[in-house]
Amino acid sequence: MGPDAIYKALVAMGVAPVMHPELWPNGPQDEGRARLVGCLLAKAELELATTPRTGAGDNEPAAPATRA
Repeated sequence: MGPDAIYKALVAMGVAPVMHPELWPNGPQDEGRARLVGCLLAKAELELATTPRTGAGDNEPAAPATRA
């Protein structure tokens, strides 16, 4: 996946980083891919962390193990 596609995904999610025209005159480039993927990953983790758990097996935390 190229940097343009990653940037478009971030735009669609409403979390695209600001691409200052002096620093990024040609838009997203390959050397910025790691930064863009990091933004995408952070947004996904935030979404998962803030999604309410409904129970019935939907990502319920495991019960602590008991020692016999």
